[in-house]
Amino acid sequence: MRRAFAIVPLLSTVMLSTGRPDNYFSCTMFPGPEGTQGQLTFAVRYAVSPAGAEQVVLLVSDQATYPCMNYQLESGLSVAGQDILVSMSGRILKPDVCLTATGPAQYQTALPIAPGTYSLEFARSGAVDRYRLTVTATAIAISTIESSFTRPM
Repeated sequence: MRRAFAIVPLLSTVMLSTGRPDNYFSCTMFPGPEGTQGQLTFAVRYAVSPAGAEQVVLLVSDQATYPCMNYQLESGLSVAGQDILVSMSGRILKPDVCLTATGPAQYQTALPIAPGTYSLEFARSGAVDRYRLTVTATAIAISTIESSFTRPM
């Protein structure tokens, strides 16, 4: 029994001192080692809110696979009139609790918009991708104006 108690601290020390950024035993948020400077994909679709109402939702994903399915893209949203700006920092945030499945890092948010035509922009490291977003009661359409690091799914 004493031998087992001696091995656990030894294994924990070895696993925690590997220096790997994806250390599964760490519970803190962190920027990914390279960030996400690659291609991002996005979708805008209708979804049902927790209150039961239909809402427009933006989902952005990177192309990497992480050990937890709930890694996040550090991002911010600004909506002013007909202009939607999504600011992407390029940082990956590791969750405090790992949902046990692999997957890409994602950013998901409800868009507080009504049917109409909007300018949708993604900004990252000085680059800006521009789209025209058209929302009707029955459909959502995305038209590319200028794109360097994002693309619709």
